[in-house]
Amino acid sequence: MLVELSYVNLETGGAATALQRRRDYARHMREQQHKLGTAAPPVRLGLWDENMVVTPLQLTVALSLALGVDERSVRVLEKGSHFFDVWIEGEGDWLVDTINGAPPASSFFHVLNAQAAVFGAKLVVSNQAVLVASNATAANA
Repeated sequence: MLVELSYVNLETGGAATALQRRRDYARHMREQQHKLGTAAPPVRLGLWDENMVVTPLQLTVALSLALGVDERSVRVLEKGSHFFDVWIEGEGDWLVDTINGAPPASSFFHVLNAQAAVFGAKLVVSNQAVLVASNATAANA
């Protein structure tokens, strides 16, 4: 049986507008990188599920929807005790700024937790987002 979860409907305004801006900006940055023939370094961050229920696959889906990036660019590894290491390929600086930005009501984590709530999760940062020096470093971390 195949079940597909739809994007959590965020009320119009703050969170929905912020998400659309992130998606537009992400698309623009990927187009610029493609034109210039450059690849953005991967972004690494740590997350913890306060409710201790989310799986790596569910977290991948929630991150993909919250950031507006392709699921294939998100890699989630469970480290135990519901801590996760996350790598996101091909996005770079804009993603670090988005994730580490100040938390107004329409912030990234508001949108991420709205998506994660579908799975019963509540996520918090365990390690701030940083750029990883190379893909080899991310693969070996």
